[in-house]
Amino acid sequence: MIGRFDNSHLSRQQIYNNDGAFKAGINYGLSSTWLVAANVVIPTPIKFISFFGDIGTNQRIINLYNDKTSTSPILYDFGVQLNIVKNYFEIYLPIKYSAEFENNYDLNGINKYINKIKFMFNINELYNLYQ
Repeated sequence: MIGRFDNSHLSRQQIYNNDGAFKAGINYGLSSTWLVAANVVIPTPIKFISFFGDIGTNQRIINLYNDKTSTSPILYDFGVQLNIVKNYFEIYLPIKYSAEFENNYDLNGINKYINKIKFMFNINELYNLYQ
């Protein structure tokens, strides 16, 4: 990851597809007990454009919901995916996401749409491509 521990500017918007692979780039997908998630990419006739969708839950979200501090036991996000170089460099433009993601954005001062756009740059896969 570029600037893995840098929490400013562009590096803050990079994601890595783990912990549920939510494109919202928020750590609600993290769980030390269990996690269930499904991710889908729907291609379009335009080569570089797809739609993405992620849905899931984990013990942490269930607990927040049971404690009445969350409005739903399900996390989701969906939007447009720009496949600059598919599986190597992709940009995710969110259209809609669950209230928990929105609340986390607000808590972290992420209120401009441009700051909610995420990208994946997988240099390891790119390196392996040319081996």
